[in-house]
Amino acid sequence: MGDVQQIKNVLLSEITLTSREYRARFNTDARSPDETRALFTSRLKNLWGFYMKSRECDNFDKLVDLIVADRLKDSVSDPCLKYCLSLEGSKVLSSSELATLADSDTFDANYSSDGKYRGNAVLSSTEDGSRSNITRLQF
Repeated sequence: MGDVQQIKNVLLSEITLTSREYRARFNTDARSPDETRALFTSRLKNLWGFYMKSRECDNFDKLVDLIVADRLKDSVSDPCLKYCLSLEGSKVLSSSELATLADSDTFDANYSSDGKYRGNAVLSSTEDGSRSNITRLQF
């Protein structure tokens, strides 16, 4: 019986959707012609519930922060979004943490205004506290 439970857990972990997929499905789902509005509403509530659970959202303050964080993600450029998501990984970052990442000097140093990756730029602080970009040499 333990093997069955282990197989079930492996299969469930493989087919579990990401939080981004739950949100995308919630935002793009449409009622099918043969579906009642009540059934469609129930399906949307389930998708939203799975999304909130995947983002560890279990109270009103977290819900507000989640909505603001999602709106922030919708408003940044694609390179900035990819940067933030790569650092977010499987953690749940607050809207203020995401804003800090999006505004960070590291992002600005590594990406040009057209969104192209410059790569290997690091920041150096001078004695007066100002920052300058230095490109790492590759050997």
